[in-house]
Amino acid sequence: MSRSQKPRKKYNPTRWLNRAIVANEKRMDTKPLNEQRQNEIALGHHLSFEALMRCPTEEAWYDLAGNLNMALILCERGHGGEYIDDIKKAMIGMMRAKYRSDRTGSYALDADAIQSLKTALAVHDAQLEVAERSELRAAAKTIVGRANNGDIYADFQMKEAA
Repeated sequence: MSRSQKPRKKYNPTRWLNRAIVANEKRMDTKPLNEQRQNEIALGHHLSFEALMRCPTEEAWYDLAGNLNMALILCERGHGGEYIDDIKKAMIGMMRAKYRSDRTGSYALDADAIQSLKTALAVHDAQLEVAERSELRAAAKTIVGRANNGDIYADFQMKEAA
């Protein structure tokens, strides 16, 4: 009689490569972004800010709002916690522009929003220099989780500020 044997796994000729990729990703996640990637991300949100200044569009508004969310999460996690109020002030300014666009169709920013956004973008640039890749990924997952849970600024809070 033959004894029962544990079934074998299907042969995977690239298993070693998959393991090497995972190990490399883990090693890279413990390091901050390289300077080129930091510049690419910073350029993106600064271009969105300039677009809101010159020719405000909904796409630029959403891009900048996403960057502010990332900056807020990173502040909450210890990368510039003293700037949380500044980031929230910039978010309130963005929401004023959003509610104004609902009334008038233009995403134009007011002077207070422009000033607070400049501060918030400078903070986010500094965060990108020191935050590890794993922290940025975790922050992005937190943003998605909060949005799915509806854990965002309430409309009545923002409308009172507008």
